[in-house]
Amino acid sequence: MQKRAGVRTGLIGGMIIALIYVGMLWARYTYFSYNPFVFLLSSFISFGLFVVLLVLLAKQRKKELNNLAEIKDLFQTLFVAIIIVEVVCYVYNYFYLTAINPDFYLHYEQGLIDFAKSRNMPAEQIEEKAKAVRESAVDSKQFWAPILGIFSRIVLDSIFAVIIAYVMKTGLKSEDIQTLRAQQSES
Repeated sequence: MQKRAGVRTGLIGGMIIALIYVGMLWARYTYFSYNPFVFLLSSFISFGLFVVLLVLLAKQRKKELNNLAEIKDLFQTLFVAIIIVEVVCYVYNYFYLTAINPDFYLHYEQGLIDFAKSRNMPAEQIEEKAKAVRESAVDSKQFWAPILGIFSRIVLDSIFAVIIAYVMKTGLKSEDIQTLRAQQSES
């Protein structure tokens, strides 16, 4: 029963976090792509907010467990949420970059070139960076090719989830937690 509740909480929390993250992606693509530094900064801010939302989700799950949470209880919920978020964001990125704003990379490349020129970057370096953006544009048009990116992000996010679960776990042994849960269910 508790495992199902953890999955359910992860599904609901994952959808809420995914919607928030999609909103942040839209804002990044729409308002912050004019400058590569600002775009990268907004990426770090978005990820920081994502981690904060995972912490809030772990707190919610711990509350559901009457503050008797083991690492596995919290991690299960966070892992389900991470999978939902990454899949939703992947699909959003694909459709945004292929259907909603297929010229995104052209505008981003121009912003990158303008930024690099304003910093007096050598022409060879500017061309290397522009070429990397063009390669990313080609990759973004392929639906299945970037799938490894999802797996790497899930692994990275899961590392943070393990840390969050470890920090937020109840400081009791597993047997003691089970005993307390049994006592609570009897009352």
